Amino acid sequence: EKLLEYGKGVDTDYQIQIVEFLEDLQYIELAYNLAKEIQLSLPPESMKIEEIRKIVRRLHTTPIESKSESSIDFEEEEEKD
Repeated sequence: EKLLEYGKGVDTDYQIQIVEFLEDLQYIELAYNLAKEIQLSLPPESMKIEEIRKIVRRLHTTPIESKSESSIDFEEEEEKD
């Protein structure tokens, strides 16, 4: 959760690294959602647009493992507090 909060305040290179880190940890849904956010926020003339498009395509075709923590439900965690 803190990693995602931190990711909103950094430049695109760091955001892409966070996406790749989430992918390595098998948080495919979170990585895909963050990558889509980055893609939508980039101007069309950005030099990073092609890189993030490749990542989005790769994540879109990556199978999601069925493990109990494959995605995080932040609303559920907040209710526990």
